[in-house]
Amino acid sequence: MYFLPKLILNSISITFRKIKAHPILVGAILLTVTLGMLGFSSVFPEFGTLTKLYMTMQLFLFDSQSFDVSDVISESGSANLPWTLECARWMAVTLTSSGIFFGAWKILKKSTDNVKIEELSNHLIVFGSGKVVETVLREADKDNVPCVLVSSCEQLVKQRREQKNLTVKISVKGDERPTLEVKHLEWAGLSRAKTFYALHSSDSENLRAALLTRNMCRSSETEIIVRQDEPFTCDLLQRSELLSPDRDGKGLRIVSVDKTRARMLLQQYPLEWHNDHGQATEIHLVIPELDRFTKAVIIQAAKIGHYKDGKQVNLWLDSENDLSKIEQDYPGIRKCVRIDFLREKGPGSVPEIVRENTGSLTTVIMTQVSPEEAYLEALRMHEQFPPENHFRVIIRSQLPGDSADDQLTLGLCVAPSVEGLLGNLEELDRVARQIHEVWYKGNEDRINEERAAGNEKRAAELSAKPTFRQWDELTELQKDDNRTAAHHIEIKIRAVNLDPDQHDLREQWGKLTNDDLEILSRMEHERWAAPLWLRNYEAGERDDEARRHPNLVSYDDLDKDTQNYDIEQVRKAADYHQRQ
Repeated sequence: MYFLPKLILNSISITFRKIKAHPILVGAILLTVTLGMLGFSSVFPEFGTLTKLYMTMQLFLFDSQSFDVSDVISESGSANLPWTLECARWMAVTLTSSGIFFGAWKILKKSTDNVKIEELSNHLIVFGSGKVVETVLREADKDNVPCVLVSSCEQLVKQRREQKNLTVKISVKGDERPTLEVKHLEWAGLSRAKTFYALHSSDSENLRAALLTRNMCRSSETEIIVRQDEPFTCDLLQRSELLSPDRDGKGLRIVSVDKTRARMLLQQYPLEWHNDHGQATEIHLVIPELDRFTKAVIIQAAKIGHYKDGKQVNLWLDSENDLSKIEQDYPGIRKCVRIDFLREKGPGSVPEIVRENTGSLTTVIMTQVSPEEAYLEALRMHEQFPPENHFRVIIRSQLPGDSADDQLTLGLCVAPSVEGLLGNLEELDRVARQIHEVWYKGNEDRINEERAAGNEKRAAELSAKPTFRQWDELTELQKDDNRTAAHHIEIKIRAVNLDPDQHDLREQWGKLTNDDLEILSRMEHERWAAPLWLRNYEAGERDDEARRHPNLVSYDDLDKDTQNYDIEQVRKAADYHQRQ
């Protein structure tokens, strides 16, 4: 009953908004109508206003019957048409013709894009808008990879179309929120695509994209990469069975831009190592303000921050409130890092904190403020910091001007940007995959040995391990644990006073003493346990549903087989690293 009036009102509203966005066009139409009304008033003064308005509107329709030219023929036989009506006639024809040609061009262009997309295969589809999406699109363009953008951002869609790139625009209907639908993915050629990236700035929009594409791609080989920037949301979905691989090993990869940047940051600026001063005796991480990126840095530091002689990261938060926010998602954080608070003193208290720790290295994350504000804080710390201790300040972007010397002196370091995200995602799994494949082969050999010895029960236990699957069949959580192991390799290398970049690393690694191997095995055990502690596991008989694992004990309380396994993993570390 109310459908038709609502449809008419919505159409009028949309038309009004579109016309209002083109003031020159509106002005031209109003001028034409005004001139037409004036002209008809001269020719037919006896006609009413509505009649003259109707005759004026007929000019836009090329209607030759709007008036009879014979009505204005003079006694001499020439047409005496008022100039206002003459102008109105030509302006109306011009406006209508332009509209027809423009509409035809838009339809032709859209249909041409659709034809081009239908011809594509093994292409990329990128959903969303914003800096991350623009970065991925630039990288794809640079590598000449065919790519289709699916977005509701008019400015980005317009820019891509002007560059002759393919797009699928998510149109907005009335006051509704633009929403990704199955039809948009079909138009973009999802079933033929090599990779689909859901990189919207909203985690919920990306989750919707994940659920839609998961159902649509069951019979295709399309890889699906879904962005979830909130660290805990990312971890939660990585553990979700809904998005885990199926029997064919096809699943979704859940990634976090902030987690990826945090990994890159801690690889580029190791918390325990300073290029000019070497290994630190104490490791401090200062977080003056908690946000998604700094939270991701904290969680990554908790996973890999396990050093020689049982050292952990000393984490300094602004207040107990920040700790509560972290513990809400990661209840076991206190088992992975040592925590204290800056309170009202803020970053200004950092020099005093480390005054008694000779040889310490402090990393202060100041990406929440402008680079200039971080620069002033670094100046203050530089004057107050004890000379026997060292610090670095992580800023969000380069300072303006030529300030390289100042940055070097003050320990200013620029946080990784989203540039190179595609390459980072592709390279991240190389070592992680190698680590898993070696473990898989070793576990397979142990199963065969137990069966050969007649121990079917032990062979069945080894076969039932949740991670005893090929790499493509692992859940994202299981893959991520291997990525963390890969990240920790350089920390182990530096722990025995070797350089990850030295040419004879593998040779020197083979000369490690039994004491060195034990030190590294203890580090590896603590590193392995950290993700489980963060997920609130406890020691006990193996039960993943109840979050219990028998190896969540000290290294000395592990059985000999587990200790030997850790040692074997450590022996292969340099080999993994040099394959990168």
